[in-house]
Amino acid sequence: MSNDKRHKIKKGTFGYLPYQKKKNIIQTILLFVLALLIYITGYISTGTRANLLTIVAMLGMLPASKSAVEMILFLRQKNCSREINDQIRTHEGDFPMAYELVLTSYDRNFPISSIAVQANTVCGYTENEHCDVAAAEKHISDILKQNGYKPAVKLFKELEKYNNRLDALKDLESDSADKDAEIMEVIKAISI
Repeated sequence: MSNDKRHKIKKGTFGYLPYQKKKNIIQTILLFVLALLIYITGYISTGTRANLLTIVAMLGMLPASKSAVEMILFLRQKNCSREINDQIRTHEGDFPMAYELVLTSYDRNFPISSIAVQANTVCGYTENEHCDVAAAEKHISDILKQNGYKPAVKLFKELEKYNNRLDALKDLESDSADKDAEIMEVIKAISI
């Protein structure tokens, strides 16, 4: 088993954003260096830049550039603080939960520190003061409706209210734990 697979942090797990930032920085640097090395090798071996390796190097810039865009996207995101994560964990239930998601839409991104699904209810918390929770709720509802789900969606900016809602979710009986897990997978799928 490779070292990367042992230490890979999955989407929805606390620490995912810092992991992705480091991974994308390293990947971007390596892809640009590889393209540069291919170009230099072609130039040194032929004495001119008009060679096949120059074309390969130019094509190598496409994945490098794509990786740079992803890197910039991740670098712009703020990690969930350890203190807040620890407070949320004390209210966690036996239902699907995810942390450090950045939900994407055509217009904007919505940083979500924590989100939970239980009994056809989705609730989440963002510590980002610039996050438009009403637009995020609508986006989540619309995406879930497109996928055949119609849960109630509520996002909070106040940690205490979110933790109280998590405690209330513990008392609810879920119709289907599988359905709750499916809803969480759809939410993760619209996150970077």
